[in-house]
Amino acid sequence: MILHKKFRPYISLLVLILLILVPVFILGQNMSLGRMFNSQLSFFSTLGKLTGLLGLAAFSFSLLLASRFVWLDRLFYGLPKVLNVHRWLGVISFVFIILHPLFLAARLLPISSQSAWNIFLRWNEASYIFAYISLLMFMALILMTFFWRMRYERLKSLHSLLAVPLMLGGVHGLLIDSDVKRIPWLAAYFVILISVSVIAYLLRLVLVHYGIKAKLYKVRSIEHPSKNSTKVTLEPGKKALDMKPGQFVFVSFPKIKKGEEHPFSISAINDDSSISIIAKILGDYTKKMDSLAKGFKAYVDGPYGSFADNMDKNEQQVWIAGGIGITPFLSMAREFTSCPDQKNKVDLFYVVRSEDDLAEAKDLKQMADGCPNFNLTTYVSGKEGVFDMEKLRSMAKDLKSCQFYICGPTGMIEYFVSALRKENIPKSCINIEAFKLL
Repeated sequence: MILHKKFRPYISLLVLILLILVPVFILGQNMSLGRMFNSQLSFFSTLGKLTGLLGLAAFSFSLLLASRFVWLDRLFYGLPKVLNVHRWLGVISFVFIILHPLFLAARLLPISSQSAWNIFLRWNEASYIFAYISLLMFMALILMTFFWRMRYERLKSLHSLLAVPLMLGGVHGLLIDSDVKRIPWLAAYFVILISVSVIAYLLRLVLVHYGIKAKLYKVRSIEHPSKNSTKVTLEPGKKALDMKPGQFVFVSFPKIKKGEEHPFSISAINDDSSISIIAKILGDYTKKMDSLAKGFKAYVDGPYGSFADNMDKNEQQVWIAGGIGITPFLSMAREFTSCPDQKNKVDLFYVVRSEDDLAEAKDLKQMADGCPNFNLTTYVSGKEGVFDMEKLRSMAKDLKSCQFYICGPTGMIEYFVSALRKENIPKSCINIEAFKLL
């Protein structure tokens, strides 16, 4: 079972790559290789076709992965992996779609530079108008997503527009006198793929907005486990979600803003099926969470993630939490310390900038006091300096025999993953949970 889970994301990725390459196989069945590259004209023409087809296919699957249905989490063994593939497909499709008109223009350069330039000036033809609008819109969305620092809410709003350039690009491919129009199997592939991707993505937006995809919960209590965080305990309505320690959910509070959801790690799964989430007070949304009151509605979608799936199978574990990255470890620690005959051993290093950032520190101390195999170290970097590999090595024993679980800021995660790999710690022994979700 463990072996199956280990290779599941790689198998899913391989299947995804093969599905993206389907247009190449179809094109190869309908054109001879010699005809594709027997002259400069056919060489650049073929490159233009391939980049256009692959760009549109990669873009379609990128949008499909962004639909964020739970079955995708299961296929790739974790939603962060799904969204990481989604981002890479977005970059790849962006490169291919940019190269597509450039290669088509390059094939006309031997005729004249004006002929090549005219590829970009056909504003009197509907098929090209769709292409230009699709290309410009896609470029703007991708560039803003990657290079413009903006609030989470605005980024999500921009992200929701990605279906538009995909549909316009698909219409362009069907209207223009191209292989997509001439080869029935190619046309069928893109009609089905684009339709499924757009419908799945738009369906998610609608389901999230109206709370249909999520389960109804209600606010039970609001607390402040630290000066900089808010803890919300939610009790289920009719039916609770089946959750495990270390997982996360997307939560929307209609009282704050209808249809706007945010990811939160589950900090506690209680015996009565209620759950707790802890948010660091950063943006407008997390500030407004303090205004919630008992009985307010919450829509919870999930659960997602596989951060702690093999926790009980690893005898020696090191947990590294940075700031609000402590949240998944809280539910994991409760599960770990609740076992009276616990044989595994955990060293938890809870790193914060100041003591004001410590959340649930008393609960963690009580858990550590009541379980000899659970060791807690709180580290205030503002007083003690940066928590680095040298500090970890001095506090933890025999790192090479440990399984590592890391959650926190991106920079901290990247540093420790790199440092542990330099210590010859196998990649399979390093588990991370990163807060980089849409």
